[in-house]
Amino acid sequence: WVDIPFVTFWWAVVTLTTVGYGDFFPTTHAGKVVGALCVIGGVLFLAPPITIIGANFASEYDAVRAENARKLMEDRQKRVQA
Repeated sequence: WVDIPFVTFWWAVVTLTTVGYGDFFPTTHAGKVVGALCVIGGVLFLAPPITIIGANFASEYDAVRAENARKLMEDRQKRVQA
């Protein structure tokens, strides 16, 4: 006998969080609920630092690209003036 709501809930949580199925998995409803809470908690725990690091990296990368573009323009202006 398969309880469709719990099975589909477990499948949706594991699939949406891209954790994978693995060799070991909970078989009881309580185990699946605890597992799902751990998966969601882990995603929520890691999402803010990853977002902050990614945003800071993008900001620094844009600054480096702008600096390189500025230097390139200065070099081109020097060549034109020479």
